[in-house]
Amino acid sequence: RSRHRARESRTLTLERMAWLSFNTLFCAGAVVFAGWLVAALPFQLRNSRREQVAASVVVKDEAGLDFAPSDLNGDHIEQGLPKPGHTYFYSIGDFGVYGCQNAYERGDLEENGGIGHKVCMGHEQEKVAEAMDRLAAFLHPQFVISLGDNFYVRGVTDMEDQQFLESFEAIYDRGALADVPWKILLGDHDHRGNVTALLLHTNRSQRWRLPSLHYRFEVPLPDGSGRNLEVVMADSVCLEGGMEPDLVAKRRFQAEYSEAFVGVAAAQEHWRSLEENFKSTRPAIRIVAAHRPVVSMVNRSRTASEPQVEERLHKMLVAAAADSPVLYMHGHDHAMQLWKDSEAQLTYIGNGAGGMGLHQFLPQSHARARGAEFKWGSNGAYGFAIHELGADALNTYFVTGDAGRVLHATSIPIPSAQLA
Repeated sequence: RSRHRARESRTLTLERMAWLSFNTLFCAGAVVFAGWLVAALPFQLRNSRREQVAASVVVKDEAGLDFAPSDLNGDHIEQGLPKPGHTYFYSIGDFGVYGCQNAYERGDLEENGGIGHKVCMGHEQEKVAEAMDRLAAFLHPQFVISLGDNFYVRGVTDMEDQQFLESFEAIYDRGALADVPWKILLGDHDHRGNVTALLLHTNRSQRWRLPSLHYRFEVPLPDGSGRNLEVVMADSVCLEGGMEPDLVAKRRFQAEYSEAFVGVAAAQEHWRSLEENFKSTRPAIRIVAAHRPVVSMVNRSRTASEPQVEERLHKMLVAAAADSPVLYMHGHDHAMQLWKDSEAQLTYIGNGAGGMGLHQFLPQSHARARGAEFKWGSNGAYGFAIHELGADALNTYFVTGDAGRVLHATSIPIPSAQLA
């Protein structure tokens, strides 16, 4: 009996020791988990907030719209296989959001005088930059056309503004993209800040090129014929300054704009130089790039002066297209879209999906405007456009930032020298 009691006592002691060991391990594990949770919670909450915001602003409503099929197969673009005898370049708009996202997360909000906004998707800007870099290693783009809104939501304050690094230099200083020059134009958010600082940044950046608010440059056709693609870089906000005074007074962010850059005198000079350029040059094909659209399927508010700028610019584009095919490309509306004029050699590309929250589309009943027809669009993916210039066509591929997929492609024929 005494031996039995001793065994019972040892068994109970072992059980107590096991229980104490389990308790100790459990408590220790709980402490470790609690420490991890405290450290990770802000990150998890931030990511959760990003996902919630992304879900609320990326509204893929394309199902109700009629799309034309692609003109081209884009498999070689996805595979990074350039066509021999072609020149490549990119375009992208509304991308400068990384600094804006950081500001939002630290509580420096736009409504309180800061630059933070909930739909600045810096992680999407990075994904697009990664796709641009990955394909640049094979396609070797000669340059990138910025379609404006380089810095959300108030431009930059001065030349030392951290956004130059956060939202541009650090994002695009990568791999094969690092040495590719950017041909910059400004958007309305850029004009809210220090425009002089944006111009002067050209002097100290290896990639930022903004010689003036509006300018032009040429790209030789790759056939050695001596013919050129002309690129005209326009400033939508400056052009707006030439409208009726009562309309100009009501334009978006008017109180924050600089009269010297977007006032009446600057606008008149810009309109004059555009008209003179279209009349005096006859390239093989012409790109006109500006921040705001002439036609768009995006459902967003417009100020009273915007339709007037659109109408006046449309007339100039139609006249210019009588001599050479014209591709008008813009940002401002956060989606990808393609329009084609049925009468003129005039194509419109919307490409404002570089990082800011995406916009919804209007219904199919709005698919015709100013002689053009809406052919395709996407508001369910961030991305950029790849342009492929050959001797007989300028091809454009709409590419996603998440996987570098070609969503759609279109081709603009270039007339031969004999027909031009």
